[in-house]
Amino acid sequence: MKMALQAQDTTTRAGEKGLMLPQLPHTTLTKTRKSARTRASIIQAATELVVEQGNAHFQMAELAERCGISKGALYYYFRDRDAIVEEVFSASVSQLNDRLATSMEGADSATEALYALCHEFVSCVKEGGLNLIALADDLGRSGASLLPQLESRLGRIVDLIGEQIERAQGEGVVRANVNARTAAAGICGMFLIATVDAALLNENADIDIDALTNDLVDYVVRGVAVTEPPTKG
Repeated sequence: MKMALQAQDTTTRAGEKGLMLPQLPHTTLTKTRKSARTRASIIQAATELVVEQGNAHFQMAELAERCGISKGALYYYFRDRDAIVEEVFSASVSQLNDRLATSMEGADSATEALYALCHEFVSCVKEGGLNLIALADDLGRSGASLLPQLESRLGRIVDLIGEQIERAQGEGVVRANVNARTAAAGICGMFLIATVDAALLNENADIDIDALTNDLVDYVVRGVAVTEPPTKG
């Protein structure tokens, strides 16, 4: 109460002296919101171009035309085309993380959670995973460093799988001496490479998501070795 009175008194004295206390102008807030909306619309338009073209080789002029702004305005919000591609890549991986995390909610077991995650992973790659790879390839060719983004973004996927490996250890499904982080990284790589390979082999349209998911999860849970390896004669 005392502090409130002091603040009011300060405001009164400032008003008497014709002084204005510092505050963020309404026009500044409006411009900030408008800037954020414009950046978001640019990223959305760039994402659409990547999906339509199947690569990240769009031109700034065609992006500006799609956004309904001048080419110069694009450079006001982004330093160059590579900066836009980086934002699209980052947003795509973030969306992938969110979808994978959501897919496992409510799973009754670690195996069920891994199945849900793998199924969603395959679905995401079928929908636009090749475009994500095209973005990464374009950034790599431009000399941009992808390691920080890959570590922070894709590392989250490894964390999600690692949590389920530890859960499976508690359920007695996975050996207690298995390093959950290492196993999760291997599984993540297997999911990615196997799904991309299937997409390329089948030109993306004919991927049987359920069949591929069943195979991948079976390899994770049971491995590929026979139950009793034959003894050497």
